[in-house]
Amino acid sequence: MRKLLTLTSLALLAATAANAQVRTNSMVQPGTMAPDFKLKEANGTEHRLAEHQGKYIVIEWARPDCPFVKKHYESGNMKKTQDMLASMDGVWLTIYSVKPDDADYVAPDQVTEQFKNWGSTTNAVLFDADAYVAKQYGASNTPQFFVISPTGKVIYAGALDDKPTTDPADIDRARNYVFNALTEAKSGKPISEPVTKPYGCEIKT
Repeated sequence: MRKLLTLTSLALLAATAANAQVRTNSMVQPGTMAPDFKLKEANGTEHRLAEHQGKYIVIEWARPDCPFVKKHYESGNMKKTQDMLASMDGVWLTIYSVKPDDADYVAPDQVTEQFKNWGSTTNAVLFDADAYVAKQYGASNTPQFFVISPTGKVIYAGALDDKPTTDPADIDRARNYVFNALTEAKSGKPISEPVTKPYGCEIKT
């Protein structure tokens, strides 16, 4: 019985690892053109990704009720990363991909207000009600990020950092992949870690 349980546990771990790999492989990969999209803010203002071509762009998938997202906003860690992009005259777009019929759905004005209360300097909080754009990009978690170059190509895809926990105490020991990618891009260097495995709350597509 113990041997059977061990084999079952190993099979589950292998399946989980395989699923994670599939999700990573389904992401839009660095070196490819970022898919264009049109999404609206809570006030109805429409944004198209192509409008910002010529600048560095960070696309962030996030939802304010996710503890992994809260960790980085409430600690100020996300603001630090946003400030790095701002120093490059870049554009930060936050996307909320929760369907209205989902039990965790929050009204757009409330989502926008929460990010504002956290001091987020995102250029826009956009709403992907049918998760279509999340599917386009292969976004599977919140928080999850794509960094796009002025030429429109993805140069980074994946997690914010290498500490997949909800504990703010881990931030000082973490390697912030997005911050590092922006720093390297600003210096004209190749991105040393262009793709990582995302973690956090699941995006239901």
